[in-house]
Amino acid sequence: MRHLRFIQLIALIVIPASSFATQIIIGKGTRSTPITTLTFVITSPSGTSPGTSPCFLGNIEVPDCDFVNESGTTWKNLFIQFDPFQPDKNLQCSGGPWFDNCQFNFGPDNQVISVFFSNTPRTAHCDPNQDNFCGIPSGSQGDFIFDVKGFIAPTNFDAQANVPESATIILFMIGLLALAMWKYRRTAALL
Repeated sequence: MRHLRFIQLIALIVIPASSFATQIIIGKGTRSTPITTLTFVITSPSGTSPGTSPCFLGNIEVPDCDFVNESGTTWKNLFIQFDPFQPDKNLQCSGGPWFDNCQFNFGPDNQVISVFFSNTPRTAHCDPNQDNFCGIPSGSQGDFIFDVKGFIAPTNFDAQANVPESATIILFMIGLLALAMWKYRRTAALL
């Protein structure tokens, strides 16, 4: 019994804190399983993939969680919602060479509901085939690893690429409101 407690104490000292983190990493891959749409679902049966279980894209098993963007368009951002929601505990995310920003979003009871990967706007042209932090290009250069650790088992990762940013949505809504007001005034003037 004393030996077991000693081993547990050593494990707590030796194992770094990051190994207990909930992590989601979009890294550089080696071009394996194609994703052909802007919306897709990746499932981790164990909550830690590829570490302790393969990923699944639909019903396709992907042992190394290695994918390639074959959608025909560069993914300039990536919004991923978690099902089920995750507890808020030592969160870490990285967009690898693809995205320089990642932000967790919180819901009720301070649960983590999603993560948003994006890039800082650039003034110069950004070529995702040559430059870092330009998004995930479509085709042979768009290979990526989907690496998750410490999520509740099983977890579905519902992904949507190229989500309009909030400023774009607000401008669109203002335009719709202006159009509705113009139509209302025009109809009222005819009466």
